[in-house]
Amino acid sequence: MDHTSKHEISEFFQEIVGELNRGLADAGIDDRLLWELSRRLHAVWRAAMKRAQPDGSANESPEPHGHPAFEELQRLVKVEVRQ
Repeated sequence: MDHTSKHEISEFFQEIVGELNRGLADAGIDDRLLWELSRRLHAVWRAAMKRAQPDGSANESPEPHGHPAFEELQRLVKVEVRQ
């Protein structure tokens, strides 16, 4: 991917984080959980940037199962990207 693609990925990521930040601000979620979510999201962003490198390759290792709501979100995004 070129610089523009990396920029678009980062901009989209910033939008997602902004929405999460606003949505979770007053949810009463434990502070440690929010820090852990932040660290994991950063790892996701770093992996996306690494794959955006010209020599980057997608990691095809199976991901651990998470909450069904997020698994469904991932499924929907994959379906919509194919359309």
